[in-house]
Amino acid sequence: MGIKDLGRNFQEKFLGNKEKTEVEEKGPEELVQEEVIDPIQNKDLTIQQQADRIIKILEENPEYLSEIVEKVAESDAISQEAVDRATIDATDSSEVSDDVAKALAEQASDKPTLHVLKETTMSVSQRVKLNATIDDEKTKEEADCTTFRKIYNNLKTLEDLKVLPEKLEIALGEVQRTERTDNELYKLIAKNFAIMYHELNGAMNIYPMEKIIPLDEMMKEKMPQRIEEEYTDLLDDDEENKFDIESVTNTFLDRIAKEVSAEANRMGSSIELFAPTDLGELSEKEIEKYLDCLNKYNPCLTALARGNIKDRLQRREHDEYKVEQFIEGIRELPESQGKRYLSILAQLSPKEMDTVVQCIESGLVDSLSKKRAKERTKYLEIINKSVTRRENNKSESKRKEGEDIKGSEETTTVDSEEKLQGSENNSQTQGQNPTSPGEDDEYML
Repeated sequence: MGIKDLGRNFQEKFLGNKEKTEVEEKGPEELVQEEVIDPIQNKDLTIQQQADRIIKILEENPEYLSEIVEKVAESDAISQEAVDRATIDATDSSEVSDDVAKALAEQASDKPTLHVLKETTMSVSQRVKLNATIDDEKTKEEADCTTFRKIYNNLKTLEDLKVLPEKLEIALGEVQRTERTDNELYKLIAKNFAIMYHELNGAMNIYPMEKIIPLDEMMKEKMPQRIEEEYTDLLDDDEENKFDIESVTNTFLDRIAKEVSAEANRMGSSIELFAPTDLGELSEKEIEKYLDCLNKYNPCLTALARGNIKDRLQRREHDEYKVEQFIEGIRELPESQGKRYLSILAQLSPKEMDTVVQCIESGLVDSLSKKRAKERTKYLEIINKSVTRRENNKSESKRKEGEDIKGSEETTTVDSEEKLQGSENNSQTQGQNPTSPGEDDEYML
């Protein structure tokens, strides 16, 4: 090779590097202007041609993905349709990086964004962020369902279960819970338990999921049956099905009984105030098992309390019995005192009357009647703190709106009892509770 050739090669390399350096130094705004906007303004480019140019500039400048997409979206010369087309094309092309599609999705319309969510792999945090850009409620619901499905599909081993609670907490932080999203969520949780049961010979650690979804909600949504379905899907063709749904159901019932008993004992209150009123469709045998579990953790559980809890779980009502019992109590009071109680009840609103019924059915009235008047205020304050704490826990775990309403009704229960107590304490007439005589003059009915 001669000197001239050496000089020519050196010049080509030098100039080539210089040109490359100049291109690399161009910022996102300049790149978009020269590569996309100017050609659009100088030529009559179709939507497809615009989309192709957008994808090309993003592929060639991966370090500026977000910045370029932002400039593209801000330009009046580039249509939204071109951005949407580029998003879908980038997602469907095996030659284009998923990062390009995900960057475009942040500025795309709802349906192209959903397409990216369904067809690409990304972290839960990325999904939550991208879901938040969707405006249409139905599309967003589908995107949220997709998030749970993606987690579900990637859940295969015990190792995957370790990070599942964190993933669910991130997802539930933004998901608007609906019947559809809940179904995907319950299916995912059931698979979590099924993998444990399958790999650990019937053992299950309930606690991590209990922090995500309350146990009574799981039972209400037939979690043992859901686990059985997921377990069956995990079995190989020649593998024996060893699933024992009775054992699994009893595990859940025992755990629920233990939790509500601990709460009742901590508050010094009747277990009836904390026992769930709805655990789904339980058989007679399952209800008796649950009551036995309650009795195990509450040795002082009375036959009356056991019967009341059973009636509520079976959705039985004894309105006639309650009314007769109430009337009998009024009759045993001095006439003036009985009239005053009836006058108080006549002034309560329909909602307050419903609350009084709840007080009776929950055992609160019976519990208060066994305490001296001086102890009741402190007792009600403790219950009110418990209600407030439970309400805060519901908000933190994003429970359904119906549970929030129930929580507010529980607070109203305490308020109505305080009204009755206040009226009684203001009275100078002395008398005793017909069923629980005590040392003080004044008692709640």
